[in-house]
Amino acid sequence: MAIALFCLTLPVMTVLASKGVVPLLYVCTLLACLLQFHVKRSFPPIDKHMALAVAVFLLWAAVSSAWSPDPSRGLLTIVKLAPLYAAGFLLVSLAVRLAEQDKQRVLRFLAVGWFLAFSVVLVEITFHYPISGTLRGLSESDHINLSRLNRGVTALTLLVWPLAALKVGRARGWPLIVPLCLLIYLLPQTEASAAVLALIVGLLGLGLAIMHPKMSHIILIASFVGFFVLAPVGGKVFYEKGLVDANWVQMSARHRSHIWNFTVDRFLEKPVLGWGFDASSQMDNAGAPPFSPRGNNLARDAKRATEGDAGQESPKVSQNTRESLKKIIPSHPHNAALQILMETGLVGTFLVACILFLVYRRATALPSFIRPFCTAQILGVLAVAGTAYGIWQSQWQTIILSAALTLALTKPPDSHSHQD
Repeated sequence: MAIALFCLTLPVMTVLASKGVVPLLYVCTLLACLLQFHVKRSFPPIDKHMALAVAVFLLWAAVSSAWSPDPSRGLLTIVKLAPLYAAGFLLVSLAVRLAEQDKQRVLRFLAVGWFLAFSVVLVEITFHYPISGTLRGLSESDHINLSRLNRGVTALTLLVWPLAALKVGRARGWPLIVPLCLLIYLLPQTEASAAVLALIVGLLGLGLAIMHPKMSHIILIASFVGFFVLAPVGGKVFYEKGLVDANWVQMSARHRSHIWNFTVDRFLEKPVLGWGFDASSQMDNAGAPPFSPRGNNLARDAKRATEGDAGQESPKVSQNTRESLKKIIPSHPHNAALQILMETGLVGTFLVACILFLVYRRATALPSFIRPFCTAQILGVLAVAGTAYGIWQSQWQTIILSAALTLALTKPPDSHSHQD
């Protein structure tokens, strides 16, 4: 029942209060474990190989924090992440062991939660944010009001794929069609570019994986390898080819091109050990020029922020603008691969690759029918991780763990050799 509650509440929580997904995970895991202990007098075993791989990475992260600009910040992030992973692994383990009828029941709760969250987003956009305005007040900027929905819309895009495992009568797969159509209708009305990219690559991966049974294996391997190989190469190529000054490219993408180029340069300075776990937000500019593409006023604002129009600090430039112009990396590189490379070096990247190998093994062990949809979800996670949130953000990590949980609901109950 606790897992059903989690799946029902999670989609709506991501839309209205994305930070609430972390305590939601803790509460539901605690309830699920207490119920398990009450019934069976034991706690669920977790995936030992995955837990060991994550623990080794966190150990390296703790070591690398010693040479980061702010060691205490890195250690604090690890303290936040370790129990989060433990809770996620426990809940996934419980989901794997549910009986088939119980899994179908939980998937129905997920479907209800998904449609409720979609309805909330639609009401917010159509009627000028009545719910979020009541809960936390409206901003003067419609852009900010709309962007507050980004995490929720992104979560809806990632959580839609497991609905393919929901049975309606004897049919399977059809319950996914309506949500996909609704997403295609909704996404153009939002500013969740990462969610749009996640849906596009997910649909492409789904189509290719359906074509041939072994295609999921190839797609996942190519995606995991390409994620780390293409990120530094693309970061330099996009910048050197003038993407930062291309007027036809969205300004946020141009800014990311500038950030990625800088992040690659810093990674190449310390490629093996990296700059230290969670060091991204502490990195200085190291003499690199600020983001100032042609036709942009950031260079002018940078001068005003430091000198003012008459040699003094200009009051017209907001404090947020001044602070954001001090660093090329605002809080994170908006690319998980580059963040892992720069912060933990090749050592940490190898450990993450081991984790991804275990993810590959778990994903390809799923039933052949659901494997293409799992591939679509993983591609979507990589698309978002490669363009949007900081990889160590607790909310984002919770959404990733939730995606793993929903895939665990598609696994046959009699197969426990690999726990997702």
